[in-house]
Amino acid sequence: MKLKPLISFIIPVYNGEKYIDKCIKSILNQTVKKFEIIIIDDGSKDNTFNKCKYYQSKYDNIKVFTQENQGVSTARNNGLKNSSGEWIIFVDSDDEVVEDYIECVLKYLDNESDLLLFEYGLDKKNNKDISNKIYTETYGEDKKSDLIRCALDNNRISEKWGNISLRSPCARVYRKSLLDNHNIQFAPKVKMGEDLLFNINVYLNVNKVKYIKKVVYIVYERNDSVSRDYIDNMDEVDKLFYDNLYKILDKHNLSKEIWTLYYKESFVGIMRCMKYQYFNSKCKLSYSEVKKRLNNMIVSEPYIKAIDITKKNSSLDKKIIAWLLYFRLFYILKVIYTIKIIF
Repeated sequence: MKLKPLISFIIPVYNGEKYIDKCIKSILNQTVKKFEIIIIDDGSKDNTFNKCKYYQSKYDNIKVFTQENQGVSTARNNGLKNSSGEWIIFVDSDDEVVEDYIECVLKYLDNESDLLLFEYGLDKKNNKDISNKIYTETYGEDKKSDLIRCALDNNRISEKWGNISLRSPCARVYRKSLLDNHNIQFAPKVKMGEDLLFNINVYLNVNKVKYIKKVVYIVYERNDSVSRDYIDNMDEVDKLFYDNLYKILDKHNLSKEIWTLYYKESFVGIMRCMKYQYFNSKCKLSYSEVKKRLNNMIVSEPYIKAIDITKKNSSLDKKIIAWLLYFRLFYILKVIYTIKIIF
């Protein structure tokens, strides 16, 4: 009888033939072998799927699935659906993990923790320096709001925390039963901030979180990655994200501070829309259409309250933007974003 793996590594990949080998090999090189690898090919147009199938033919702990191109969220959800490990680790296909990742995980697993948070490094050289300074910090029910607060604020919990993102699903280990019992999945229709939605849902439902100051995950910046400076439906993408975030938060009795951070984050969304859509040089909308759409945006929630809060309590540049929006001085905003004075 085949033993159930302790850990499931889930790798979503799209057109990753140039780097998927390094990613898979970094997992196969683990010092402890109690794992399976679930690879979800998101309808790649290159040779990615064939490369993954090759590894599946050589290793019985590798499973490869393919889907029509539906995005990383659906790919990760399919990975969860087909995983059998007690713990879940997400790895992006162009990144790597260190060889003692699982060995380190085994040291800190317990019956109460639902989530282990680790650090990431930008290359393997940095890992040698940081990995000798291991310590743990535990966050229980009384400190759960700290995780949510810092995730919304995109900040560290304390100065002790190093290279760790409370928004990313990578460099962390999730208890599978927590995800299953609370039906926590990635939102397939959300094209921005889906990682944050997933993790906020996790933080709201965890029993205990353990932070281990050790680099286990190596992030690589690829030269061929696409940087988008214009998004023609940024306002729709933005609204969908904040509506979903509101639904998640609204299920729990959260403090005024958390809700203030939600609205401050929503204000950043308005600024993002002005930068990447409304006042972008590539925008094909007429100025009158931009004014109409921007006005429709700021007279709806969560943006009404977001502007009101930002006017009173924020940095000077955001206060200026908030007051200009409040008085509908869109032309001045257009000038500001055209010459890139703010944001």
